Amino acid sequence: MFYIVNEDKPGFIGKLGTMLGDAKVNIANFTLGRSAPGQDAIALIEVDGPVPTAVAEAVAKLPQVKTRKAAGFLSNQPAKKKSSDLFDRRFLFQQSLGRWVN
Repeated sequence: MFYIVNEDKPGFIGKLGTMLGDAKVNIANFTLGRSAPGQDAIALIEVDGPVPTAVAEAVAKLPQVKTRKAAGFLSNQPAKKKSSDLFDRRFLFQQSLGRWVN
């Protein structure tokens, strides 16, 4: 999973998706929020497999990217999909913004 803080500018999501797609990295879930138009945005991108280091470095070099980190959720239970997983990710993302987003 990627945690990205970027400038809210046209074309960023397309460039990011193209870079990941060209590297055969499938996006499983993409959540984006922003504080206001043209301000900083936060993206959480869950992918199906590992992201090659070269691709992660290229993402970090996109002009709109301010911060890029690998992220994940820790659990002491075996990995198992449950219906609340999507809600849990959105809740944590919204907490990181300090407010609820639609």
